Amino acid sequence: MQSAVPSSQVVLVVGGIINLLCFEYIIGARFVFEAEDAIIDKGRTMKIMSRSSATKAKAVSFNQGDTFHFEFCLTDDSEVKIEQLQYSNDGGSDLVLFSIDTVDVAELTTEARSQFGKHWNDFQIVHNTGAPRVFSVGRHRLTVTILKSDIFGVEIDNLEISTNNQHGEFEFKCMVYCFSNIKYNMPVKNYNHGLARVVQRSRYTQCSEEDNVNIPIFVSSARTIQIMATLPKYTSFNNSREADFTNCHQVSSLWKFNEIEFSSTDYHHQKYNIASISGIGNRKQVKNIAALIAGSNDKEISVSIVFRLDGPNEGVVDSEIGSDIYFRFKEVHEPCTVSMEYFGRDRKWSTPVSKEFNKYMREHIWMVPDFTWREGEDNRVKFIIHSKTRDIVNIEGIEMTRRPRRQTRFFHMYNSGKNLVEGANTDFWWLINQTMTVKLVDSGEIFYAADYFRIYDRIPWTKDHYSQIFVIYQDGNIRLLPVTPHGLDWIPFGSSLLIGQTNPIDIRPSASIRHIDLEVKTLTLQIYYHDGGSLKMKIVPTLTYTSVEISDLKLTKDPQMHPFMTFRSMWVGDGNADIDHISVDDQEPHHIMSMWHELRGHSMAFFRQCISQHNTLSPDLQILIDQ
Repeated sequence: MQSAVPSSQVVLVVGGIINLLCFEYIIGARFVFEAEDAIIDKGRTMKIMSRSSATKAKAVSFNQGDTFHFEFCLTDDSEVKIEQLQYSNDGGSDLVLFSIDTVDVAELTTEARSQFGKHWNDFQIVHNTGAPRVFSVGRHRLTVTILKSDIFGVEIDNLEISTNNQHGEFEFKCMVYCFSNIKYNMPVKNYNHGLARVVQRSRYTQCSEEDNVNIPIFVSSARTIQIMATLPKYTSFNNSREADFTNCHQVSSLWKFNEIEFSSTDYHHQKYNIASISGIGNRKQVKNIAALIAGSNDKEISVSIVFRLDGPNEGVVDSEIGSDIYFRFKEVHEPCTVSMEYFGRDRKWSTPVSKEFNKYMREHIWMVPDFTWREGEDNRVKFIIHSKTRDIVNIEGIEMTRRPRRQTRFFHMYNSGKNLVEGANTDFWWLINQTMTVKLVDSGEIFYAADYFRIYDRIPWTKDHYSQIFVIYQDGNIRLLPVTPHGLDWIPFGSSLLIGQTNPIDIRPSASIRHIDLEVKTLTLQIYYHDGGSLKMKIVPTLTYTSVEISDLKLTKDPQMHPFMTFRSMWVGDGNADIDHISVDDQEPHHIMSMWHELRGHSMAFFRQCISQHNTLSPDLQILIDQ
C-alpha cells in the first residue's frame, strides 16, 4: 500500500460549511509487507495461521531463531525506515530484529500479555522510534529475525516500511522490470533560437485512470510540428489494457446524510455537517460541501440542506448534470407525506413535489433536471414532512447523486474502403456550451455537435479488419496509435496531447474546437478553434508508427503565456504508468515525475523504460518541431 503523508490540514467550519484551507503532501511513501508473502529458507515450512482479525485473515507463527525475508528495490538513494510491526502475542515478550542487507536497522519488542490463548486473535502494533537509514539505488534484502521468544512464539501479521522518495509499489516491491538502455535518438538542431519550453506541472496520484502527468509545451513559432506514436521500445508480449480503478474515487454521491432522528418532544433545530464525497478521480482537496439543518414544531418536520457544487471551472459537470435525490425512512408507523423543493441557479424555489410514504413504501426518489444547480455556493433542497400524529421519526438517509449517464452514441461518418470515420456524442460533454461541427470534404456532408470522432485504418494483412489510429475530441485532445501489430486484435491508447492554446493553470485545460474540415482521402484536417486560432493536421499511418504533421499554425494568444501543446498521461509508479521518462534533444532522459522544472529543445520523446502492467503496449510519443 502506497500513501502520501499530509503535512498540514486546517478545517474551518463557517455557517455549516466546511472549508478546507490547507492540504499539502510530503513526497514519500509507505509500503506494507504481509508476513505470509515473505521468503523463507528452503526446506522450511511457513506456519500460516487463520486469524479473523489479521489483515487478509492470515498471520504467520514464528519461534525464537526463525528468520524470514523480503526484497525491495530503490530507484534512488533513499532513506528507509521500519515504521511498525503488527503482531499478536499470548505469552512473554519477544525481541524482533530487522536487518537490511548486512546492516541492523531496528529492534522491536512485543508486549508480554497472556489470556490462555485468547490474545492470538488480538493484534497489536509496535512502532519504531529510531531514525531512518540511507540505502543506495538497487535491490535490497530485508531480514526479520526472532531473537527471543517464549515457547509459544509470536504471530506476525505485517510490517510497514517508509521511504523519503516517491517510489511506486510495483517498483519498491521489485515487481517491475526496467531497461537501462532505452533511449530515443532525437535530432538535435544546430541553432538556439525559438526553442520550445517544456514545463513540469505534474502531481502524484494513486489512481491508474487519472491523468496526473501534465506537461505544457510552449512553442513561439514553428513551420511544422510532427508527432509520432510508436510501440514501446521495451520487449513485452503482454497486452494488458483493462481499466484499473484501484484507489480511484468513483462514487457518484454528491452528498449524503445518514441517521437523522426526531422524537415527539423535539421542537428545536439540529445541525449536521458533512464533507461531500464528490470530485475528480483521486483529487487531494475536498471542495463539494453540504450542511444539513433540521427542525420541527407541532405541525411539521423540516429538513433543509445547503450545498456547493463544482462545475466546468473545476473540470467537472456536477453543477450542470441532473440529480437523483433519495429519501428513505428507517420505519414508517403511519402514512405520511414528504414534499421536496429546491433552490438553484435561477435563484427561486421550485414548486414543491409531494410523495406518499407508508410502511410498505419507505423510500422515494425525486429527479432534478439538468442545469438546475449553480456552480459554487448556495444550492438548497428542502423537505417538509407532514403526518397526522408526531410519532418518532427516523430518517435512514438522504442522498443526492448525479443522474445516470446514457451510453455514448456512435454514428457512421465515412468509409473509403481503406479508412473508416466514426463520430461520437457523449451524454453531457464536460465543455457544456462548446460544440464542434465536422464537414467531410469528400462528400460535403456536415455533422453537427460531435463531441469527438475517431479514424480507423484497414489492417493490411486482413480483408475487413480495421485498426483505430487517431481520435480527436472537441476540447482539443488527440490520441494516436500505430497500426495494431500482427497477431493482436487491438492495443490501448495511453498518453494524449492537447493541441491548441490553453491556460496552463486550469485544473482541466482545453482548446475548444469550433469546426473541422476532414478530407478522408488524404487524412487531412483543417481545424478552427473557438478562440480564432487554426491549423492543418495530416495523419500518416504506417506499419511501425502513426504520425501527425501540424502546419499552418495561426495563434491568437501570447505563445509565451499559453502553451500550444500539453502532454497528458498517467504515472502511479514505475511499472504502473503510461509514461515514465522524457528526453529532449537527445539529452540524458529525465524521469517524468522528477523535480526538473523546465526543459528546452526542438525535439522530445515521452516513453517508458519499465514494463507497465497498465496499458502495456500503449505507444511512446515523439515530437519534432521544425522552425
